[in-house]
Amino acid sequence: MFAMRSEVTSDFSLQVSYELTRNVDYALWGITLDGFTQGKEEWLAKFTPCYKVPIICIVRDPILAIISAMNIGLNYDEIAKKITANSSTQEIHCAIEEIMSIRMDSLCVFATAKTTYATILDWYSNILQILPYSNEILYIDTTDLLGKKTKTTMQNIATFLADNQRVAEDITIKLPEEFDFDLKVNDFLTHNLPLEFTFVNYQIYVSAFRGFFAIGPRQYYHLQDKRFYIDEMYYSPLFPERRLFISTSSRSFDYSLFPALIQEIELRLEVLHQKISSYHPLKITPQIFLDFLSHNQEKAKLLDTVLRYELQHVQQNRPDIVATWEHYQEFQRLLIPIRKG
Repeated sequence: MFAMRSEVTSDFSLQVSYELTRNVDYALWGITLDGFTQGKEEWLAKFTPCYKVPIICIVRDPILAIISAMNIGLNYDEIAKKITANSSTQEIHCAIEEIMSIRMDSLCVFATAKTTYATILDWYSNILQILPYSNEILYIDTTDLLGKKTKTTMQNIATFLADNQRVAEDITIKLPEEFDFDLKVNDFLTHNLPLEFTFVNYQIYVSAFRGFFAIGPRQYYHLQDKRFYIDEMYYSPLFPERRLFISTSSRSFDYSLFPALIQEIELRLEVLHQKISSYHPLKITPQIFLDFLSHNQEKAKLLDTVLRYELQHVQQNRPDIVATWEHYQEFQRLLIPIRKG
């Protein structure tokens, strides 16, 4: 990932915290392009190397990509205000249609003018920006970045980069035996962590990661972690499958206070648990979204038009990946009677 200073670009999706580049040990070795947005092509023309470079293209079932964006961005903020867990299917459809109208309006503009549309579906548009600078592309499906399959994928990426750059030395990926491949980095819980509060003159942090890691504001990830870890293996009864890290900015901790600290942490986690418990029944599932499209044929056809354009590079180069996209294939079956009609 290329860390760009704010004076280089005002595009947030191009920026990584300016402070990262101030670390003397930091090397600029690559760039991440997350979507087709204004300014990227100009930036690439100015700053990319004169020689061609390899590309790693991460792809995903587009139906799941859309649903993920809706659930994180729109569902909780907007749809949850309009329906309850007891809402009927028709009420859910009405709420989704109202919220999705914003997305679909953007899709319409995107399909006709190829202008900016978030970073959710503009995949071919995105990769076109960097194709002139590429000599080879490795496609990675997000399902290969889940669980223990991740290590094999990491090895494939390392081999791909080494072969492309003609690296001779051993590039075998070595990881600790206890490495957590099931760590989640972008879900409702991590979006509400870390907890940060004062407890008996201790500044306490509770995180889903080792280190004070937050999804939102860019942190000083390159700085040495100097916190004292009170417990690195805490599992709350409210989130029994999620490992939590409890730390303090102090150099030590009085463990006689540990039971009281856990009680305070559980009270704060209970607030998150209540938020999540009310959120999950309102999540848009693939079936809800596909039902919505089956009742809104014009929107389904518009989405099909956009996806046929934006998926063409994956279809041409890795049709085997597209064939594994269960919900996209279901969407294609849904379109058969619509196209005939």
